[in-house]
Amino acid sequence: MQQGFKFLGERYGWGHSYNARDCSGFVSEIYRSMGVQLPRNTSDQAVSPALDRIAFDEKDSHAKRMATVRELQVGDLVYIPGHVMMVIGNLDGEPYVIHDTTGLSFPGPDGQTVRAKTNGVTVSPLTPLLFNGKQTFVDRITNIQRIRP
Repeated sequence: MQQGFKFLGERYGWGHSYNARDCSGFVSEIYRSMGVQLPRNTSDQAVSPALDRIAFDEKDSHAKRMATVRELQVGDLVYIPGHVMMVIGNLDGEPYVIHDTTGLSFPGPDGQTVRAKTNGVTVSPLTPLLFNGKQTFVDRITNIQRIRP
């Protein structure tokens, strides 16, 4: 977790553009500093047999996903299509993640989708995040990877 916070606020760089990192580069760098090599892209990281993988498919219910989300541990990697986040803990039952992203969407107080541009390493709660203004990140989770002890 300390390694992740060293990058807090650092600029986002898709495919390492702008001499910066994207989300998969961000988590790779954190784990590489501890001797764990991860594949370069989220699609490869998400299915790596070297990690303890929890897989989801489109048939898995929101309830099943939320049950798993409630069991997330610090350091777990959460994958949605094209994005990865690292769990940093929870506050009052809400899991928080650190991730390198261009921005976040979430429901505002009036129910309308709010889009916040971050363009860098950011900490956010997981469950309110929206993928496309309608689906939650939770409902888009494809895999959770846990680094083996």
